[in-house]
Parts: sequence; C-alpha cells; structure tokens
Amino acid sequence: MRALQALIILTAVAGCAADRPAPPATDQQGIAELRVDAGPLVIFGITRVTAEAAGQSAELAFDDNNATYAGTLILPSGTQSLIVRAFNGDAEVGKSQPTPVDVVTGAVIRVMLQIFDTRHDQPPTFGPLFDSLTFPTTAQAGDVATFALSVIAPAGDPVSYAWGSDCPDATFTASGGAITGWSKPTQGVCAVSVTATSNGFAISRSFSIVVFPAGASGAVEIVAGFVFAPAISLQVPGVGCFDSSDPNSSCPDPIASPSVSFFQVVVPGWGGSSPGSLELTDNCGGHIGFTFQGTDSLSGAWLPPIDAGVCILTARAVSAAGAVASRAVAILVHAGTTPQPQPPEIGASLDGCVLQPGTPADCGTLFAGQTLFLGGSVNWHDGNQGEPVAIEDSCIGPLSTPGFSSFFLSWSVPSLPTATCTVTVTAINLQGQVTQSSALYHVFGT
Repeated sequence: MRALQALIILTAVAGCAADRPAPPATDQQGIAELRVDAGPLVIFGITRVTAEAAGQSAELAFDDNNATYAGTLILPSGTQSLIVRAFNGDAEVGKSQPTPVDVVTGAVIRVMLQIFDTRHDQPPTFGPLFDSLTFPTTAQAGDVATFALSVIAPAGDPVSYAWGSDCPDATFTASGGAITGWSKPTQGVCAVSVTATSNGFAISRSFSIVVFPAGASGAVEIVAGFVFAPAISLQVPGVGCFDSSDPNSSCPDPIASPSVSFFQVVVPGWGGSSPGSLELTDNCGGHIGFTFQGTDSLSGAWLPPIDAGVCILTARAVSAAGAVASRAVAILVHAGTTPQPQPPEIGASLDGCVLQPGTPADCGTLFAGQTLFLGGSVNWHDGNQGEPVAIEDSCIGPLSTPGFSSFFLSWSVPSLPTATCTVTVTAINLQGQVTQSSALYHVFGT
C-alpha cells in the first residue's frame, strides 16, 4: 500500500475577489480556503474529508470536474490547530495529528501533514470463555433441580444467557440467568441446552437429565495523505488460536503451568511504511521466551502464571511512520504448579578446545589474525528455550545471538598483544535458569 502525502496551503485573505468569499469585517480573521486532491482518497475508499480549526469545521465538497475536495473556514488570526479527518461512509477511518498553523493576513503558508489509518488499532472484541457447567443427572418429578453455567468475559463485557429444554412441560425459574432452577411435573428424559452470548459471540453446552416419578483568518488548501497501519498476525496454537483473522479473540482451550504454548507473531506488511517496533506482552505475569526476534516476526514460547485467571496476550507493531496495529487474545488459565526443569546444558568447542561451566577452559596462545571457529548446541532437557543463545568474546564484544539451539560461527583473533580473551556462551530457559560455558585464549603478535 502507498501512503498519501498531505499538502496544506494556508492563505490569510486581505481583500475581496470574484472567485473568493468576502473577508470578515475585522482584520483579526481570515478565510481558510480548503482544497484536497481527491484522486488518491477515492482509490482507497475515502468518501468524505473534513477539516477542523479554532472551533470551526468544514466538510470539503467533492468537485467532479477537478477531482478535488474543496471548502472554506473562517479563522481568527494567530496560531491555530488544524485536524483533518477521513471517512468511509459514516465511519471515521483516518485522522491527522493536530497541526499548528499560523494564520497571518496576506500570507500563504504551506504545511505538509499525514492522515493516519486508524482502522487496525481498535480494541479487541472478546467472546465469552467457558469455565464450567454444573447440573444433576437425575431429578424427582415436581422437584426443582439447579443448573449453573460459569463463563468469563475477559474485558468484563455483559453476558446474556438462554436456557432451553425439549420437554414441553418443563419450566425454568430464570431462563435468562447464569443459574436457574428447572422442574418437570412428570417422568421422562429431557435434553437441556444453554447458550451464553457476549459481544455477538456465543458458546453453547447441552446435557440430559432423567426425571423419575415423584417419590421415587487564513486559507488552508489540503491534500491529505493516508498512513496505513501495519498488518499483524498472532497465533498461539497450544490454546487453539490459529486464525489471526478470527473476529473472536478468545482462545477456546485452557492452559495450566507448567505446560507452555508456542507462539508466532508476523507482520506481513507495514502499511507502506518502513518497519518499526514489534513486541509481545501479557497482563498476568506469565513468562515469554523469544527463540527468534526479527524485523517482521517473533516466535518462542509462553509459560502461564501459576494462579488461575484470564491472561491477555497482546502483539503490537508500530511502523516507522508511527501507525499502530495490535492483536490480542484471551486465554483461560487454570491453577497450575511451579515448573521444575533442569537447567540448559551447553556443549561447545573453540577450535577443538571444549568450553566449560564455571572456570573457563584455557585454550592456550593464538596468533593475532588467526581465524577462530566455535561450534556447539544447547540441550534444553525438559525446559524450554527462553531467549536466543548469546555468544560473546570479551576482547571484541557480542558475536551472535542465534535463534536456534545449534550454532557455528567464526571470527578473527584481535590484534591485542598479550591480551587474554574469554569466549562465553549463555543459555537461558523459559523458566529463567541460566547456564554459561566459557574458554579463554591468549593473544600473541600484533
């Protein structure tokens, strides 16, 4: 997608002209004449453009002959704040940042601005999360049985309930409540169903119950540029969230520590802008481990907290132009236990010299300029990788952060006569346990 650039021409009118509205009686005001190049806006589905400044607003009318939007604003002189909005029908889909404009009589000022795409940074819509359903399997004719459905609305949205039965003579005491009484005056087998609805999304459950017999001033000429938000995808397959375009942001499957779920965040497009920042966070104190962090994607594993509750995982992308897109999912977390994995184990060698935990292995003297080769891998045992493996030479600095458990790299011995350099490999698992192995070498020559 391409961004639309915006040019504003601000003219403070000093006199009358045949093709221009008459100026105000006082010299403290000017007439803002607005004109917008409509071609790019029509292409991107923008049907209406408005401008606001100094408490005044104008809808820019479409001029079919010139393919522009045009209108006027009467503004007081001085510095005014201008906001331009773009609409698709009645829905606002873009807005500029407030832009200061100096309205000066007899002057023409050109200002560049951009209208930012606001369609893809709306709050997520969460459907209800099923927690539990309680009911008896049998009842006596005429007696009242109690049914209870427990659901969670992640953002506290209203939930409506609807109970139903296939037995015509059965009755509910509260067919629209989360808890209801139910009775049937005669014996029989009945199917009971319940549906909980929130934000237009519904979950349903059903069961059977056996009933036994009883007893048994300036001019602003505007060409508005539209900055599109990035596209963003978040998938958490371990809890059933596979489709990032699903309007229901509640994941269907629960999870409990020490189980983990892998995730992937992908930005397939930055809205015509350059890449910016990309992050994944949660609101419940879980642990997020990144095995890969790239310009357009993140991947790794998420460990839920021990306590039960609802966790919201949020992926957020901000383009270099400042447009924001986010994708959030709600996950039901059951009470769990503290994970007790083994710490990671590093196996690596530096030119045949095996790195050791604790005291570094001494690999002897190496010549300045000599090529070093380091290869190895990390065994995470029963834990999960929490961060990319970090490799550092103390005489050079960080060398690499490979996203995978295996690594192989090479570099040159620095020209640091008599220096002793230490090569360290660091592995951190998702549970926060750290393992380091290292080796040192001595530099000879210049």
